[in-house]
Amino acid sequence: MKSRIEQVIKDKIRSNILYIDYPLTNIKFAKYICGLANKEGGMIILGVYDDGINLHIKNYPFSVNEILIRQLLSHPLEFKVEDYLIENGKLRVLIVDKAENLIKVEGVAYMYSDNGNFEEITEKTIFMSYTHNETNIASLIEQKLGDRCGERIKISRDINRLKYKDSIKEYMETIKKHDFVISIISDKYLKSQACMYEILELMRDRDYYKKLLFTVISESDVDTYFGESEEQVKPTLYSAERFNYITYWQEKLEQLKTTEKKITNPAHKSELVSEIKEVELITINIGDFIEKLKDGIGVSISELVQKDFDQFYEIIMQ
Repeated sequence: MKSRIEQVIKDKIRSNILYIDYPLTNIKFAKYICGLANKEGGMIILGVYDDGINLHIKNYPFSVNEILIRQLLSHPLEFKVEDYLIENGKLRVLIVDKAENLIKVEGVAYMYSDNGNFEEITEKTIFMSYTHNETNIASLIEQKLGDRCGERIKISRDINRLKYKDSIKEYMETIKKHDFVISIISDKYLKSQACMYEILELMRDRDYYKKLLFTVISESDVDTYFGESEEQVKPTLYSAERFNYITYWQEKLEQLKTTEKKITNPAHKSELVSEIKEVELITINIGDFIEKLKDGIGVSISELVQKDFDQFYEIIMQ
């Protein structure tokens, strides 16, 4: 290790390496260790002055309280403190491994950026929109993204967030407050009033398409995840049949309006009127939404699994 330290200093390597020649507080040590661990790991070499161009070896007579530093980290983390005598300078080196879990200090996560700064990591929130027919796929996405992103993301699903007597509508309206929305697009999804209501709420954001990550059920997905099903699962987005979704909602709207005419008591009409307004909005917007899906070249579940969800991961973590 000593020869490696000597070579690193000689070559002026700064990638994932900090050079410090002044005393640090325990909290500062913890933040630096946190930042390196949340990236790729690295080293803190104490006793070297970095003037931005050259590295100058000095002594580091100050202590490093490993016990207190470890107590400041949110998760156990492997790091070592070793002393080396190099060019008559006593150096102290902290060797930090890459963290398996997101490390935080005082509730805040840090990461060492490519430009040499330590930046706070903000937790990305993800709303999952799907019908219960695709619950198994939603669980797969949650598991795979959770494995890759760890505590850097927080996924909202109705089965995880809603409790007995909670308002489903209020929960659905939180969709626009999330950083990203993952929609599992199936035939049933595009005919679901609840799912389309969620999309309507999302579309209130002018830049909603930037937040939308969607997967389109393919034939291979049907065979793998649905087995034999008499119901249509794969959506018809890439042919003229996509216009059937527009006529579907137009017909649903006409059915509701016909029902309204049959109800004479105004007291019984209020809830139905609200339903009609909601379906009217879906009817108005469904065409634009489907065109966005068609033009967006959606990825199938099989393709996501094959690439370990890189398509979603790269967008979420950028």
